[in-house]
Amino acid sequence: MTRSNRQAAILLAPAMLVVGLTTIYPLGFSFWTSFHDWRLIKSVLPGDFVGLENYIVAFTDDPVFWTVMRVTLRFVVIDVVCTILAALGLAILLMRAGFAQSV
Repeated sequence: MTRSNRQAAILLAPAMLVVGLTTIYPLGFSFWTSFHDWRLIKSVLPGDFVGLENYIVAFTDDPVFWTVMRVTLRFVVIDVVCTILAALGLAILLMRAGFAQSV
């Protein structure tokens, strides 16, 4: 490992640690708990391993699940379109104001 590679690794380590602790660990923990019967009303500890049963129930027997999926999809589409249009509009305004000129 060269000196510049070692320095890059040292400088990236804190950021990678923060990403791991705030993103990767919660995602993995949520995935693991989704395979357990965990009722927070009964216990703060996860229950028995149920495998894919939670997913099967959500996709086949829960009418609220599909309503929530539709609302979420609608929100995501509207949010992405509005964000892109706002960013594009701001970029056009900045370009007209002369902020996009090269030195």
